[in-house]
Amino acid sequence: MLIGFTVSTGGNLVEKAFNLVLMEVGGGVLAGVLLGFLAHVMVKDIKDVSSRVLITVAIVSAGYATCTALDISGLIAMVITGLIFGNVTLARIASPKERHDIDVFWTMIDNLLNAVLFVMIGLQLIAIPFQMNTLLIGLIAIALSLAGRYISIFVTTAVFKMEVCFSTTHRNIVNLLTWGGLRGGLSIALSLSLPDGPEKTLIVNMTFAVAAFSILVQGLTIGRLYNKMQMGGISSKV
Repeated sequence: MLIGFTVSTGGNLVEKAFNLVLMEVGGGVLAGVLLGFLAHVMVKDIKDVSSRVLITVAIVSAGYATCTALDISGLIAMVITGLIFGNVTLARIASPKERHDIDVFWTMIDNLLNAVLFVMIGLQLIAIPFQMNTLLIGLIAIALSLAGRYISIFVTTAVFKMEVCFSTTHRNIVNLLTWGGLRGGLSIALSLSLPDGPEKTLIVNMTFAVAAFSILVQGLTIGRLYNKMQMGGISSKV
């Protein structure tokens, strides 16, 4: 839907954007609430941990497939479902050991799928031709990504802390949150899922540059930045 909105011509763009947000985001939230309620109803009377795990797998698999078929955001739906199931269902009906067992299962699934994803990304990138301007494009993408995140964090935090929006403490907070914004496999996977076209290689190269920079540079230096800013003392003042 997003691709169709981007390349479409004619019509009211504001109306199209509103309909897109309403359908994708609103539909995803509604689907997530319904799936979370369904999972709660199915699990509450079951005592066997294995059966509960299988129900969560079924909810995620069938729910995401249904959202995709309805052209609504499956990602948002799964996030909402997980929040409801983890903070409401498990908190009320599961013992600490049962919650731990379910967390271990999904953590293992998450690590496994991330490994498979990065292997597939590596194989896909081999087939993408390297262009001479790839480095320049990557640097531009990195700069734009950091600038966009800095502006969004600065404005958001300034709204809640107007009296300190230009203080050293506020700048340090914004710098840390900006540098801590990591991009990984999901952004690359989304770029690779775009339909073939002259723009796909450009988008993939930009996305890969941002993800590689955030993981290799930002991820390896965020600890030193945290220590340098002495966030332990600063955070208590904000």
